[in-house]
Amino acid sequence: MAKTQGRTAVPFEPKPAINCGAQKLETMPNIASKERNILEVALAYRQRFGWSIIPIKTGTKKPAVRSWKPYQQAPADEKQLRRWFGNSKQRSVAVILGQVSGNLACRDFDLESAYRTWAERFGELARTLPTVRTSRGYHVYFTARIEKTIHLDDGELRGNGAYCLLPPGVHPDGMLYEWVVPIPNGKMPEIDPVKAGLAPVSNRQKRTEENRRYLKKSEEIRRDQKAIVVSDEIKLAITAAERGHTPSASF
Repeated sequence: MAKTQGRTAVPFEPKPAINCGAQKLETMPNIASKERNILEVALAYRQRFGWSIIPIKTGTKKPAVRSWKPYQQAPADEKQLRRWFGNSKQRSVAVILGQVSGNLACRDFDLESAYRTWAERFGELARTLPTVRTSRGYHVYFTARIEKTIHLDDGELRGNGAYCLLPPGVHPDGMLYEWVVPIPNGKMPEIDPVKAGLAPVSNRQKRTEENRRYLKKSEEIRRDQKAIVVSDEIKLAITAAERGHTPSASF
């Protein structure tokens, strides 16, 4: 397999443009390329996708603002973005997830092996859900109502109250974030993260599913028991007929 900065490539090749139904996906390097001004990139994310964008201090994952909490409620306007990114300071770009960005959510795979396992099982989603290569793994983006960050063995499922660095941001270790599966021109894909294998089944969902299986099994047992009773009554009726008398009315 080919190597990408010392890592084994995933077992599929993300294409610059992918057809997802009637919707064409755009190649993100046109928006987030290293050649573009960081202000242009920030404005593109805000204007084209409606995301709430904040600046990140270079070489860190920390916001370059006193507080980013207000931008969980409403995105910064163009004037604010120009103040943040138009002053020649070298900054990275981050998006605030959740309702403020159209219920944008992110599955953070810290382990590339975990991402490959998921991608092999859900190949079509892996080829269509917007995905960023990070320092250690991948960020897979979609829309869903995720009320809080869920910590997992191989990463996190992020929604309200969280943010993620976006291309062409730079990780503290120097790794450049890059899109490997592009963002759609229209709406972000909306999925059920549990059915898509991106979120664990909750205890409540487990109990519900167990109850469904129990009820189904109980119904099957009742049908089998009823079938046995009917079969016994039929045998009794046949026996009675053969002996030439009417069987008891108890059946």
